[in-house]
Amino acid sequence: MSREFGDTIGGFFHNKIGYAADDCQTGRDKLTQLWGEFLREFEEVAYAISTSEACDSGPDYPIFETLERLPALERKLANVKSYVEPYRRVAEEAVRKALKEKK
Repeated sequence: MSREFGDTIGGFFHNKIGYAADDCQTGRDKLTQLWGEFLREFEEVAYAISTSEACDSGPDYPIFETLERLPALERKLANVKSYVEPYRRVAEEAVRKALKEKK
């Protein structure tokens, strides 16, 4: 089993996702850490993708992993959305304020 998919610039696709998850999970910023949690969950999907793309399995493997991990991925993404929501609201308010001042 080779899983050589994505073998460009420093490793295989699934390994790069794992390294990115490691980096993010040890990051200083909370948002970075939240993305690390998402990437850690996605790492298993990435492994399945690599396995299928390298013809070490069929396309059913990444499909199954996607279906199995999608609820957890959605929860991890919801954590990211929840974290940035206050910033989105502040940005929208700043735009509204700027538009009112232009009138």
